[in-house]
Amino acid sequence: MTTTAQTAETPEPAEATRTAATTWTAEPAHDGPTPTAPSSRNLRWLALAGLLALFVSLVLTAVAVLNDAINGDGSGGPLASAAFWALGLGTTAGVVAAAAPRVALPHRARTGVVIAEYALAVLAPVLALLD
Repeated sequence: MTTTAQTAETPEPAEATRTAATTWTAEPAHDGPTPTAPSSRNLRWLALAGLLALFVSLVLTAVAVLNDAINGDGSGGPLASAAFWALGLGTTAGVVAAAAPRVALPHRARTGVVIAEYALAVLAPVLALLD
């Protein structure tokens, strides 16, 4: 007749073997990324290309704002300021996506930052045209 205290103290043989095996088994050292892990190299190149897209977006935004200043009311509105803020935020996102180490920015987060960079590059001239 066993009591609950006796069964709780003595582990089953399978559990004891498994615990001992995992305690003494050392995993091999692995220096690089796993072969099945997604690569961040392509996303870094996309982020650098996004910086070029942001430069083109800057030129288009400046043309739209200057055209509004010359032919319009002569002053930039809040959407023109928002367009230039979008360019600044897009540039920051591009630099972070291109320069952050793999450990600091996982693949999924890097993908989101690159998508945000391109979205801000498209949004800036649209905001400037709406002003």
